[in-house]
Amino acid sequence: MPPLFVYGTLRRGSPHPAAAWLRDGATWMGAARAAGRLLLVDNAGTRYPVLEPGGRGWVQGDIYTVDDAALWRRLDEYEGDQFQLIPIQVQLTSGSAAPEPVDAVAYAPVHAPGPGAEIPAGDWLAFLAPPQGL
Repeated sequence: MPPLFVYGTLRRGSPHPAAAWLRDGATWMGAARAAGRLLLVDNAGTRYPVLEPGGRGWVQGDIYTVDDAALWRRLDEYEGDQFQLIPIQVQLTSGSAAPEPVDAVAYAPVHAPGPGAEIPAGDWLAFLAPPQGL
């Protein structure tokens, strides 16, 4: 299986408990970005980011090597039947002078998510961070 690109609740440093599954059961390859937009979806009061691949913007994330079949199953259950793994090319941005291309997979919605506000800079963790200087 190709490496997994994560861009939201599963990111390294995310406060969501599911992020610990990757931290503890996978190998972090580094920070990465993918071409696309990151949209904020509100589903009955639950807010989460959704990847819209392609385009001119960048979505910030992390890339992991996942070798454990049980962890893949757990991730699939967490994402549910509204998300599917898609192939995506990302750029590894940590540890190299120039972004390095990597073929990966990412969870993306099976159907277009409908209207959603674009998350600034395509960065879920920055979006969650409290404003500085208050």
